[in-house]
Amino acid sequence: MNPVLHIKQHRLSYRLLFYVLLCSSFFTLLATAVQIYMDYRRDVQAIKTNIKFIEDSYLPAITASLFSMDDEQLATLLQGALKLPDIEYLKVHEHFGNTEYIISQGNPDADRDLIRVYHLEYHLPSGDKVTGGTLIVTASLQGIYQRLRSRILVVLVSNGIKTFVAAFFILLIIQYVITRHLTTMAKFTQRLDLDKLDSRLVLDRTRWKTSEPDELDQVVTALNDMRERMRSDMTKREKAENALRKSEEKYRFVTENATDVLWQTDLTGKLTFVSPSFKNLLGYDVEEAVGMNMLELLTPESEKHAANLLQQRLETDNKFNGPQVLPFMLELKYKHKQGDLRHCEVTARFIRDNNNEPIGITGVTRNITEKKKLETQLLQAQKMEAIGTLAGGIAHDFNNILAAIMGYTELARLDTPQESNQRKMLDEVLNSSVRAKDLVGRILTFSRKDEHEEKLVQLAPIIKEGLKMLRASIPSTIEIQQNIHEQSWAVMIDPIQIHQVLMNLCTNAAHAMREKGGILKVGLEDIDLDSSTVSKYPGLVPGPYVKLTVSDTGHGMSEAIKMKIFDPYFTTKEQGKGTGLGLSVLHGIVKSHGGEIRVESEPDKGTTFEIFLPEIDGTPSERTTTLKILPKGDKDKCILFVDDEQILVNLGQLMLEELGYNFVVQTNPVKALEIFRTEPDKFDLVITDQTMPIMTGEKLAEELLNIRPDIPIVLCTGYSELITEDKIKTVGIEEFVMKPYELGNLAETIRKVLDR
Repeated sequence: MNPVLHIKQHRLSYRLLFYVLLCSSFFTLLATAVQIYMDYRRDVQAIKTNIKFIEDSYLPAITASLFSMDDEQLATLLQGALKLPDIEYLKVHEHFGNTEYIISQGNPDADRDLIRVYHLEYHLPSGDKVTGGTLIVTASLQGIYQRLRSRILVVLVSNGIKTFVAAFFILLIIQYVITRHLTTMAKFTQRLDLDKLDSRLVLDRTRWKTSEPDELDQVVTALNDMRERMRSDMTKREKAENALRKSEEKYRFVTENATDVLWQTDLTGKLTFVSPSFKNLLGYDVEEAVGMNMLELLTPESEKHAANLLQQRLETDNKFNGPQVLPFMLELKYKHKQGDLRHCEVTARFIRDNNNEPIGITGVTRNITEKKKLETQLLQAQKMEAIGTLAGGIAHDFNNILAAIMGYTELARLDTPQESNQRKMLDEVLNSSVRAKDLVGRILTFSRKDEHEEKLVQLAPIIKEGLKMLRASIPSTIEIQQNIHEQSWAVMIDPIQIHQVLMNLCTNAAHAMREKGGILKVGLEDIDLDSSTVSKYPGLVPGPYVKLTVSDTGHGMSEAIKMKIFDPYFTTKEQGKGTGLGLSVLHGIVKSHGGEIRVESEPDKGTTFEIFLPEIDGTPSERTTTLKILPKGDKDKCILFVDDEQILVNLGQLMLEELGYNFVVQTNPVKALEIFRTEPDKFDLVITDQTMPIMTGEKLAEELLNIRPDIPIVLCTGYSELITEDKIKTVGIEEFVMKPYELGNLAETIRKVLDR
């Protein structure tokens, strides 16, 4: 055996023996010190317990004996307390004026390690408290020290035996552990296999703090270094293979399952890779797509836009002497294999080589066609709402102007011979005014703010009646085909409005077929939209609907025109052939009844309008016609007429005079209120405008009714979305008249209120 190795082996044995002896001695002394200290704490606590026992058990009796001056009893009590362990001395001490009373037991010269002084208090039957004297209790620790000295050797020997026996077994365990590790190292070298190099030899042991490792360290280090060198290359190769396989699997999963299209092209736009979702987007298989030029799949406008953006991006990179890391985004229109257009959102970036030179383009294309449709519908709704607000705002002033024109014209007609040219000219003025009034009504219908007489009706009879009228007005080259469900569901709508909708759509369809003729199809059916089908009709909720369809075989519309057809004043007809309000009014009617209108059209393929109106449970009402009688007035009836427009006040004065009433007119509502307050019983009726400065007609009515609750009031307005017929009834107003009112309407309203 090598002497050096032999010395090193003994060095390990010596080290183990040294550690065992050192640890055994240390733990023996530590255990002995701890045990002695715990015994000391326990004995001291016992003394404190005894003192506490004297306080609890003896103190009341000592107090009573001292108060009764029973010396014999006091001595007995002190002797009994003195028998407790380590209690050395007890003394009762009290002063009586200049006289001092003392009685004690025990050794007064004993060590006074623990002293307790108790003040003796005696409680009289009357409840008073008398303080007299003190009790002094003295305890010594000498007995504890003696007991500890007598036990320390026994404790030390006992702990030493236990510790060294434990150390002996620890030494055996250490020997076993080291021997086991040596055996493990031998087996490790025997089973070392190039295909299984995952395990590393590790020994859980503490090294000796020297510059030279021991035998186990040397062997373990040598074995692990050899294994690590062998394993390193194999691990690197396995990691590279696994990473490549995972990357391929992840890339394959993403490309095969992504709804967006992943693609790569060269700098000319030639596709070098596309994901399978390319077929869903544009209809081409992957094999067809690879090799195609991506730019050629775009519309001409989008192709130009994309080419310009790529060129600008390349110039920007060159300008800043390096690639820009941010991708570029743009919206493009693609041509589907079948000819349809697809709106897409494209995110792309350049592919670069090791020299940062661009060699291709990679990106993601997302289909946003449906999103663009929804955005278009939202924009259309916002435009309609904005223009509707404008229409409602001007309605009041326009109706005031029309009221003056129509009113003065009617009065002028009354004084003009019927056969004269002036009468004919006035008739034309009045007819034009009526048309203007109808136009205002159509504007308010478009703005969805005009009130109409809605009824629960079935559409089939109305549509058939409208088609009969239409047949006589359109060319015979246009064939009308009907597919109308006779017992269709009922809807809540103004019959005049639905007639207007039908005539508008059919007239537009006939205009589209006026040159070549064609087929006009009108259909009416019931349809129940569930949650799965209602998604095709934005703006509708699941439920039953009545569907009106009007289609033609005319020239159709382009996508650009189709986006504008509901815009007010937009028309494709020649100048003078239409106002452009037809479809916008139609849109307002349908939307105001909770419905939806859709249009499908392509150039040279005709146009189809679909209107959905919600079905309402109930029995349809019958249409009735009422004959109106226009009565004259009485001079004994006085009417207060209030309007802030002087021209309308003058008109009202002339009308009331023509009808035969007595009247008072006023342009200031405050002055009108003062006139009424002065003579409230003079007036039989008050006619007031709604929109006036300082005080509205509604407020004026409230003040008048406070003065005289039974005064009849008629409220007039050109337009106000805040005033409804139901609301004025709650205020106490009798009637509600919309401007521009005609002479006959005003006469009938006045007569009806006065007769009531």
